[in-house]
Amino acid sequence: MTIYLRPSTRPAYLGIFLLVMTCGAAHSQDSSFQNPQKRLSELSTHYRQGKLSDTLYLRGVDSIASSLLNDDSLVEELAIYREVFSRTCVGLAVDGGEGAALIRLNEAFAQLHGYTTDELVGRPIEMLFHPVEKPLADAVKAKTDELGEALLTERHVRKDGSSFPVLKQITSITGGKGLVQFRIYTVLDLDAAQSWQSFVFQNN
Repeated sequence: MTIYLRPSTRPAYLGIFLLVMTCGAAHSQDSSFQNPQKRLSELSTHYRQGKLSDTLYLRGVDSIASSLLNDDSLVEELAIYREVFSRTCVGLAVDGGEGAALIRLNEAFAQLHGYTTDELVGRPIEMLFHPVEKPLADAVKAKTDELGEALLTERHVRKDGSSFPVLKQITSITGGKGLVQFRIYTVLDLDAAQSWQSFVFQNN
């Protein structure tokens, strides 16, 4: 396993807003988007400082979410992101943070490991690790949660027992009180990438 850890510069917002915040680049000049984004930032700051109760914080989050979901252009852009998530050839998965079970994953992630999506939802991602990687799994997760992001190479195991090398990026998303809401995993099969590269070189 090779690990590259770096502090994340992502804001610590509730996981529900990950895709909304991702859309920020496309809406950076749009005041209708900046307003909710600024409100969410202020709300999260007050919550972390203990100025808001859980009830008031969640009520504020719900209010901002409603205003964003009524923005037709944003809803359309989120639909594009859903298509990207579903159709990309890169494996993408999300776990439930403290619970650690996988809650969302795309077809590419499941197929990469020889499973269907239904077979992996609700299961811990550690079941896909090669035995040699498992002793370090908790330490990697803890350090990623501390810094916000990690990039590493390791071996994963398919349903049929075969193993393969992957390049994996992990991003931890925290909520208002610093608790991990979920982790995002981006997984690339290094053997497949090398095979494709060889194929391209041989045919050019």
